[in-house]
Amino acid sequence: MLDDDRQTALAEWRGLIGLTKLLFREPNPAALKYWLWREGLIDSPDLRLPMTAASAELRDYLDTIIDRNRARAAE
Repeated sequence: MLDDDRQTALAEWRGLIGLTKLLFREPNPAALKYWLWREGLIDSPDLRLPMTAASAELRDYLDTIIDRNRARAAE
């Protein structure tokens, strides 16, 4: 958008829509915090009550996406 290139900006955003929905699938920051922890950007995915950890199903799904992204980046 800063380069006044609406088409490229829209394409970039479309690539992030799924991630945004995924990170807000559960009603607390657990998914985002888990992702940051897996990327080594924070020390722990732990949350303080009343927030709870992301479900095992969501963590497994995030692991799949993170691993796929790492494999693509390594190519």
